[in-house]
Amino acid sequence: MTTVLEMGQHILDLCAEHKIYISWCPRPSQASGSLDDRAIDIAPTKSPISYACALHEIGHVLDRHQKSNDFMVCERGAWRWAKANALAWTPAMDRLVAKCLAGHAAGELRRRQDRERSRARWRRMKPKMIASLEEGSVYHIRRPGDPVVCHAEELALKLDAFVYTDRSGVWIYPHNYDETDAQ
Repeated sequence: MTTVLEMGQHILDLCAEHKIYISWCPRPSQASGSLDDRAIDIAPTKSPISYACALHEIGHVLDRHQKSNDFMVCERGAWRWAKANALAWTPAMDRLVAKCLAGHAAGELRRRQDRERSRARWRRMKPKMIASLEEGSVYHIRRPGDPVVCHAEELALKLDAFVYTDRSGVWIYPHNYDETDAQ
């Protein structure tokens, strides 16, 4: 059976062999890996779980699927790489993989649903905004952090409108707006 000490040394050896920079974080749940920087941020190897997490982050640097635009393809590829390159793999590690992938899939589904809701709201708002600007009045979006704001600001620039953001939201003025018109 492989010891935790051997697992830790394996991580260090892999990083040295592949010229991957290591920085340390307190817990495996905070680990990350960057293909572009050839760097990983991992917890010290104190158990098979922290070993699996470290291998997974190395997988984010070395696995061939990491340039995919699909987040889940990158995650599955990094876990496959980790399992294929481990000195030993346990059922607890398999459970960790299943838990992580399920969590990522749920998060990805929520992000996709949020994007769809944002697109639907933008489809409803866009004609109102254009009509408002064409008639020379100000258009106000009340949620400054709303993803729709990016679309509105982009369209405002195309329509040669002025965009002003404050705590109450985003104000979009037509190019020919005169404050005396508002009174």
